[in-house]
Amino acid sequence: MNDKLLFQVWDAELERLVDYNYFVKYLDFACKFPKYDFSQTLLVFAQKPDATLVADYQTWNNKVGRMVKKGANSISVFNDSYIRRSLFDISDTVGNRIPKQWIMNEEMQDIICEKLSCRDLAEAASRSRLRFRIVT
Repeated sequence: MNDKLLFQVWDAELERLVDYNYFVKYLDFACKFPKYDFSQTLLVFAQKPDATLVADYQTWNNKVGRMVKKGANSISVFNDSYIRRSLFDISDTVGNRIPKQWIMNEEMQDIICEKLSCRDLAEAASRSRLRFRIVT
């Protein structure tokens, strides 16, 4: 996909987000990809709404121990410098090792909800065994 077409996909997806049901579907999808920003998750959602775990070619082949299938269609996104980058979903890979995804269990849910309901999040973060950064 060339850059011009990718920008057209981006624009079309932004227009679709005004529909409440579509927006909820996007949010449900995007929460599976905390490593990627809004633009990237929106473009992945537009091109492969059933994606579950995405990474670039080098990550799959060299770091994760899975190989991208020959002829697999890439998912085009822009990086921070608006340079097109290709990602692949786990369904487009083969190999023995499947990376574990983080899943929130009841204990973690209780801890997170407790911390988010605190009035002073900075104080909660400093006391918590959870490590997160507060951006102001």
